[in-house]
Order: sequence, then C-alpha cells, then structure tokens
Amino acid sequence: MQSEKSDGKIMFEIVGLCLKLDQYAHNAYLALSSSAADKDLASFWQKMAAEEFEHVQFWKMVLEHPAQLETLPRVFDRPAEILQELEETLEKAQTLMQKGCDSLSVEEAFTLAYRLEFYLLHPAFQVLFNLLSFLVDHPCLDSAYETHIRNFFEAISRHGHASPALELLGETLDRLWKENRRLARQATRDYLTGCLNRQAFMEISLHLCLLAKRQDEAVGVMMIDLDRFKKINDTWGHQVGDLVLKASGKIIRSGLRASDVVARYGGEEFVVLMPGAQHRMVVQAANRIREAFAAQSIEKVQPTLSVGVALGKMEGDVEACLYELIRQADMKLYQAKQAGRNRVVC
Repeated sequence: MQSEKSDGKIMFEIVGLCLKLDQYAHNAYLALSSSAADKDLASFWQKMAAEEFEHVQFWKMVLEHPAQLETLPRVFDRPAEILQELEETLEKAQTLMQKGCDSLSVEEAFTLAYRLEFYLLHPAFQVLFNLLSFLVDHPCLDSAYETHIRNFFEAISRHGHASPALELLGETLDRLWKENRRLARQATRDYLTGCLNRQAFMEISLHLCLLAKRQDEAVGVMMIDLDRFKKINDTWGHQVGDLVLKASGKIIRSGLRASDVVARYGGEEFVVLMPGAQHRMVVQAANRIREAFAAQSIEKVQPTLSVGVALGKMEGDVEACLYELIRQADMKLYQAKQAGRNRVVC
C-alpha cells in the first residue's frame, strides 16, 4: 500500500511519472510533426517536441541519482496523494495516446496538445522544477516552460484562427500556467528579491548538506546584511529601500555558481549555501558580491553590505551542523559590522 512506502520511495515514483508524462508529450509532438501537411505547422510541432525532450532529459538526470531523492526534504505535505493524482493523470494520457496522432485535423491536433499540456500543468511539475534544479546543477526549466506555453498560445492564434474554441483553449492554458507559476513561487520565493524564502532555503540546504557529508566535502555559508539599511528607509523612503533590496538579491545571485543557494533570511539579511566549496572560493565570491554592490548607485543612494563567512564539513547530525555554520557565519557578520562595515570577515 502507498501509505507503507517511505517518502523517498514515493518521490522517486513521482519523478518517474513526470518523466513518463513528458515522454508522452514528446512522442505526440514528433508524430504531429510527421503528419502535418503545412511546413510551418510541422516545424512548430518539431520545436515543441525538442522542448519536451529537454524536460525528459532533466527527469532522467534526476533519476540517475536515486540516493538524492531518498534524502529529499518533505516537498509535499501529502506525497502519497500527489503520487495517486499523477498515476490517474498518466492513465488519462495513455488513453489519449491510444487514439493515435495520425490523420488529425489542425483543430484536433491542437486539442490533443492542449490536453497533454494541461496534464503537464500539475503543480508537482512546477514545485519539482524549482527544487531539483539546485540538486542536479541544472538550469531551472521554469522560464523555458513559460516560453513553451507562449509559443503554443501563439501557434493556436496563427493556425487555429478560424476556431474560437481553439483560441479559448490557448487562453485558458496560458492563464493556468501563470497561476501555477505564481503559486509555486509564492511557496518558495521571496516576492521582493526573487531569492528563495527562508523555509525553502533550509529544506534545500539540508539535502545538499546530506550529500556533502556522503561525499566528504566542505560546505560554505555566507550571512550577508545591508549596511545602515534603516537609515536608507528613514532618509529616502521605503520605496527606495525596496529597490536596494531588489538590487541586492540580483547582485548576490550573479556572483554565485548555479549550484549555490541564496535566500532572503529576513529583513535586509541574506544567506548563501555553497556546497562542495573551498575556503578561497567562498571568500572570493563574498568579496566579488561586496565589491559589485558597493560599485552601484540606486536613486542617489550608494549602499554597501557586510558579509560573514563560515566553512566546514558535515559531521554527526547534519541539521545541527548546518545551523552551527549559519551561527558562525552570523557571528562573523557581526564582527564585520563592528569593524566598520563594507567588508568580509571569515
């Protein structure tokens, strides 16, 4: 019974179902491309197939690391229910594909594609794209999928202009995608800076620390705080303060590797986890971020930030080790503030 399965086992099966659903879409679009009489339409289906193939490769990459999935944090409140929903969705996709993709009219082809894309809008896909891209060092498919949906909507307008029903399907799919994306980001992202929120950071970082322990690698942590941020708000207003926060999130992310994790920890404070890092690498990244931030001007404000750095290996209780690294980095941040701000202490 599903209730007897571990969360790790269920996560493995959920990712497997995501793979199968994307494979169905990929195969369907290849078939539609082969049977399309119009060259432009055939080229569109071929492009859709290529984009689905990127998703297929992503899921395969994830499944190549079953040990990672077994140690994933509890991503879903009720993973067994998500698994059941995806199993039912796969059955619908199988039934749909049994009817074949040959000899379909343009409207029938787009209706088939709409149903497949609708299945792929299950919230599990969005959540896993956001989480697993950190774990397999792969660009998040979030923005790529937005282009995928937009191209589908535009193709309906070009090729299905004679059918109001088709245009309605495209508008509905576009709206569903945007709403799903909003909800997924709301659950994991800070709305102002675009960085992860504190809860998502801890879930992802705990998993990465477990991997670091297994591979006997060090983990680097930065605590970053904007200098005299209250004075900025008091002098220039909260709107300018928000612009400074947005810029800080962008600059911090741009100074890190794709595999590093950054979050708004609270207020004007950010936290960064750098798995598999060496001391020099972490310090260089911290100084790179500090210098880039100090070099900018925002609404006549020239803000600075201070950084505290800690580095260590995961020994014993991984969660306790992670919290200890964060505590040590926070202590170094305090020392940076006491020493005059706009500096890195490690």
